[in-house]
Formats: sequence, structure tokens, C-alpha cells
Amino acid sequence: MNLSATYGDRAALQREIRGPQWFASEETTGGRDEHTGLEVEVDATGWPVRVGALTAVAPELRDAAGLRGALERAIGGAVLGHLARNAERRRLSPADLERGRELVEGRRRLVPPPYYRAAPLVAPDGPVQPRSAWRDDRLDRTVTGTSRDGELRIELGYVDGLRRLEADAQFLATAPADLLRHALNEAFTDAQEGGRR
Repeated sequence: MNLSATYGDRAALQREIRGPQWFASEETTGGRDEHTGLEVEVDATGWPVRVGALTAVAPELRDAAGLRGALERAIGGAVLGHLARNAERRRLSPADLERGRELVEGRRRLVPPPYYRAAPLVAPDGPVQPRSAWRDDRLDRTVTGTSRDGELRIELGYVDGLRRLEADAQFLATAPADLLRHALNEAFTDAQEGGRR
């Protein structure tokens, strides 16, 4: 389903799921696929926003599966960089620091929470009706971005980022690095704008 894909909408949903600490830093973060040299900038919601550098088209990038793998590795590196940046910004309170000192010096012990024994499992003797579970439809939201001439098409999920990539095989087999980078950037931009092309 194509809905508004604004950063604010995605960030609001992810704040509910991941908590506000994920957004301690909202700067874009760069990630690089070491196998192909593909560099991607990713926003705090995990969406790719721009291909930073692509100087040569490695053989892995000449088919859709290889291109998707390279994008996933670059995006994963960017997300790890985002988490590292957030960890650097986190400041412990004086009480947290004191508890840590007490634990290290042996003046405090960790007490495990109480353990409760679960009821024994019993095999049902009749048909089982699944529980009706609450499901947030926003978790399934996706946006599709397409390059201007339709060579590349990406699908991004609101929560899980890159879901699918489709590419024209002939384009991938022959495209020079700047043309591939440009087509990726067009698809990312189209997705950011809600896939309205």
C-alpha cells in the first residue's frame, strides 16, 4: 500500500516500536559495502536516501540479487554506525555510575528476578481457535520508488527498510557507474516522496 512516506511519519511509528533512544541522533549515516565499494547514506529510520559513491560497477552489481545484497550490506553498516553514534551520545546518570562502581567493587550484588514455573503444557483434545491478536496495519506499509526511466524499482517498508529490488537486466549488465548511481538515487528520491510517479 502506498501512503505518505515522510520521514516524520516513519520516525513516529518507529519511536513507538524502538523507543526514543533510537532517535538520539537523527543525522544521516553512511555505510559501505566492502565487496563492491557501494556507499549509501541512510536516514535514522533505516531508509537509504542517497548513493554516496560508486566509482566502478563490480561484477556483483550486474544482477538484481547482487545489487540488493550490496545495498543490504551498505545499509546494515550505516545502521550499525547510527547505533554507535547513539551509544556515544548516551550519558549515564550519577546514580547509574555509582551502581556500576558498587557492582565492580563488590559492594552490590545482582539479584535475579523471581522465577515462576509455567503451568504444564497439555495437548488440546479438540479444535484450536487461534487467539485474535492485535495487529498494527502501519507495520505493513510500503512505498515503491522507481527510477525515472523505470530501470530500477525498490520497495521500502516503514519499519524494515529495503524489502525488494527489481532491475532491468540489460540496464544492469551495461550501465556505467554514474548511471547506476543516478538511477538508484532517483528510485530512493521517488520512494521518499511517496512513490507518486
